[in-house]
Amino acid sequence: SNDYLGLAKEDFVFDNLKSGSTGSRLITGNSPDLELLEKEIATWKKTEAALFFGSGYLANLGAISALAGPADVIFSDELNHSCILDGIRLSGAKKYFYRNLDINHLQELLKEHRAKYQNAFVITDTVFSMQGTCADLKSIIDLKQEFNFSVYIDEAHATGTMGRQGAGLYASLVEQNQVIANQVEVQMGTFSKACGVEGAYIAGSKVLIEYLINFARTFIYSTAPSPYVVAMVRQNLSRLVNADEERKLLNENIEYLRQKLDSLNRHLAKHRFAVDVARKKVATMPLGGSCAKDNSDFHKRSNVDYQNDLTPIFSVVFATNQEILHLSEKLLLNKILVKAIRPPTVPQPCLRICVHSDHKKEDLDKLISLLY
Repeated sequence: SNDYLGLAKEDFVFDNLKSGSTGSRLITGNSPDLELLEKEIATWKKTEAALFFGSGYLANLGAISALAGPADVIFSDELNHSCILDGIRLSGAKKYFYRNLDINHLQELLKEHRAKYQNAFVITDTVFSMQGTCADLKSIIDLKQEFNFSVYIDEAHATGTMGRQGAGLYASLVEQNQVIANQVEVQMGTFSKACGVEGAYIAGSKVLIEYLINFARTFIYSTAPSPYVVAMVRQNLSRLVNADEERKLLNENIEYLRQKLDSLNRHLAKHRFAVDVARKKVATMPLGGSCAKDNSDFHKRSNVDYQNDLTPIFSVVFATNQEILHLSEKLLLNKILVKAIRPPTVPQPCLRICVHSDHKKEDLDKLISLLY
């Protein structure tokens, strides 16, 4: 699951809260606690303002379709989340998709098309939810001066897991002095993953947030969140900001699993070499010669093809849907939940492994032993 820091297991006891907000934010659903939450988000994200949405899907759908129009152009990573793609379609803006993580292709598209349109946006996930890879935000930001565009990032899977206070990949890059602050115009993130509750935010300038309040249809025409949800998000956001120990444990588990997979690759390579040598010997044996037959499932593959950029998500790629469905079922029978992800959601069939801060080393060892 996406409960990377284990915060979805938190207990909540709130007294004197209404069950419902009674209406949209612009009618009767607004509250001082909700406005306080948005101020806390802005402080955490180091932006002027923030706006709460009911879900990440609603945030991206509403913000993108409000910000861009037919006179504008959007350059999107081809593997961005579906809610980004739907927001782009609704906007009516001209759209160009660059190959996943391919900055050279993005630059080519900008050179060819940027000058034809009024406003331009480059939109990317910071952590790709199915691959576990990270966008090259620094290179994207470096292109801004030449091509004059706004950067829109989706920090859903980086929220809570990256940066000193879990403020995301962009915050982490600023902390490391790889990029300067205030170079990303729109920051979106969710409270339904590492934060362990539900809802989402858009963070940015006061002008941006005022604009979205008036033009983002998924905000205007949605019932405001329940006071219970607001209280839970505020409580868990405070936990997330201070979850240094959980992030440390999470990063240790990520590195441990990477080492295990790399070690397994080396083992498989050695075994494959030994099998190849044995087969050559068999081919040159006189009639009647024999060699032990290799029937083990473990050695059917010569390597472990996986993607991971030190994020909690590991994508282990397989050749067929049948392989991943078989392995997912096998793991579940052994009380390990790893979902099989198939095209068209991803380009290639894969097992999407999510590492949590509360996983034990023996849990990861058991996973490896069952995979291969």
